Amino acid sequence: MERRKAIPLDENEGIYVKDIQTGEVKAVSGQSYMLGANEVLWNKFFPDEIERLLANSRSGIPYIPPKIDERGNLSYAFAPDSNYKRDTTRIVTYKAAHNAAVQIYDYKNK
Repeated sequence: MERRKAIPLDENEGIYVKDIQTGEVKAVSGQSYMLGANEVLWNKFFPDEIERLLANSRSGIPYIPPKIDERGNLSYAFAPDSNYKRDTTRIVTYKAAHNAAVQIYDYKNK
């Protein structure tokens, strides 16, 4: 037996929920949500470089210009923030600066 509570979410907050029976993962946002009997919170993981970009944007620096070394490889100078730990069940939101462009690519539909 498991005791569950409703998860309150603001209009800009969300969680990832996985249905155990079907395997479907959905994003729920903007409302209080109570997990069903066949649902669990799902963890969304990103590569380390993306995690560092998210941690850096949390500190108020939304963009880090890349540096090109002598071999032509790209690298980024991240501000060290070892205290930041992202809740992997929460939906990732990104606030774009005014007059900025953001590209989102849907890998499922290409």
